[in-house]
Amino acid sequence: MTDSWLDTPEHLGLGLENLPYGVIVDGQSPPQPAVAIGTYALPLGAAAEAGLFDTAAPDPDILAAPNLDRLLAAGPAVWRTVRARATELLGNRAHAAAVRPLLLPLPRLATPLPFTVADYVDFYSSRHHAENLGRIFRPDSAPLLPNWTHLPVGYHGRSGTVVVSGTPITRPHGQR
Repeated sequence: MTDSWLDTPEHLGLGLENLPYGVIVDGQSPPQPAVAIGTYALPLGAAAEAGLFDTAAPDPDILAAPNLDRLLAAGPAVWRTVRARATELLGNRAHAAAVRPLLLPLPRLATPLPFTVADYVDFYSSRHHAENLGRIFRPDSAPLLPNWTHLPVGYHGRSGTVVVSGTPITRPHGQR
């Protein structure tokens, strides 16, 4: 099934074949997981509350959580079931009357960070970037150590620095 009963602009790449998960905030309800389709979002918590996901998740609260953490923790079997149900709801015209009132226009929604970033590793994959940092860390030595071209160089990143695009960032102004 690749056609939706909902008119979805093809150039957006948000049709039934690609229902990306995210978290939405509409100003009326708490944040909740959603899938995007065309220029709309289907809030999964609201759809579950309406009884449209009764068999898709072992715990319907997974779909009403304030982020995707619980859904991600539920594992691949639940992911497949939820995605299959969302695809059915948005692809089968028999569900249009129940689903259409739940759809929210994407431009009117805020999209916060969809999951808790617990940890990540950053890699030096750009020679230019690695040389610049090497000059800072080792000003009196070669900017790159000999092994740089032979193995990946990674370092622990600070998860607190991961934010949604567009979030204002306070940048340091040096010592005062």
